Amino acid sequence: MRQMNVEEPFVKLHDKLSAEGRDPDWAYAMEQTLGNFFLSRSSQLGIEVPTIVCRTSGCEVQMTTTQKPPLFNQLTKAAQEEPWYATFTPHQGPTSVFNGVEYFWLILKRK
Repeated sequence: MRQMNVEEPFVKLHDKLSAEGRDPDWAYAMEQTLGNFFLSRSSQLGIEVPTIVCRTSGCEVQMTTTQKPPLFNQLTKAAQEEPWYATFTPHQGPTSVFNGVEYFWLILKRK
C-alpha cells in the first residue's frame, strides 16, 4: 500500500486494523457476508476483489480493475443499500495505479 502512494491517514487506519486481533466468530461470518456481496456483483463491473479481511474492529476490502473508467463507486453505492452496511463507518481509500492495475481500498469500521 505504501509503494502505491496511498494517503498516510488511510495507511495508518490500515496498519491499525492489520495489527489487531481477530474476533473469530464475527470476522469469519462477516468475511462470508462481504464476500458473497462483492463477488456476486464485482465481475459484471470488471472488478476483482482479491482480499477481504476482518479483524475485531472492522474489515478491509481491496478491489482492483483494469477497466477504464473504474466502477468502484457503483459497487460501494450498492453496498450502502445492504443491511450490514449500517453497522459500519466506511473509510474509502484513494485509488492508486500500479503496473496498469487500479487499486481501491474500503475499510469498514464497526460502530
